[in-house]
Amino acid sequence: MKALILKEPGAKPDIRVVDSPEPSLTSDGVIIKVAASGICHHDISVMDGTLRRGTKTDVILGHEISGTVVDVGVDVKDINLGENVVTTLTSSCGVCDTCQNGRDYLCGYGHGYGHGIDGGFAEYIGVGQQNVIKVGNIDLEQAALLACPIGVCIRALTDRASLQSYESCAVFGSGGGLGIHAAQLAQMITGNSFAFTYSPEKVERIIELGIEQT
Repeated sequence: MKALILKEPGAKPDIRVVDSPEPSLTSDGVIIKVAASGICHHDISVMDGTLRRGTKTDVILGHEISGTVVDVGVDVKDINLGENVVTTLTSSCGVCDTCQNGRDYLCGYGHGYGHGIDGGFAEYIGVGQQNVIKVGNIDLEQAALLACPIGVCIRALTDRASLQSYESCAVFGSGGGLGIHAAQLAQMITGNSFAFTYSPEKVERIIELGIEQT
């Protein structure tokens, strides 16, 4: 299969399209035919060498991954061929105390897709069943955003801030990539969010997305 790998990070990173072996199926894993794999500043930090902890060369890039299940291991439960899915951001084990407490992204046995282990800039990816989230019949290009930018904002608003439906919420920096997602999610939760941006040219778009108090 074709894949995009990082040979050497730097100001002018050595990035190559290569022929790579298709992933092998494990008994508790699935193979996903990649539909979309997003790119965010995390990927740029990997490529330019800013982020080095846990980063390896010759690894397939990409951590915002969506696609369709095309093969299923014999021990996999509740994941079927043909289902649309996204992956988590790391290959967590799913069984340690950290994972069981809902902090799988901090799993001590995990590795980050796209910098520690092979990611989604390829035709196929193999992942453990615990790292798969079913998304139903939605656009897979949009679904690729669910785990990273949208997931970050959901946790910030619901877990860290404990935002309630009867409250109001102000989001500063609403013109940015995370900010606009946070503002939309806050509006969905409370119906009364306020969006702030320093960029006048972004105001109209923010209003179009449902946040009138901009």
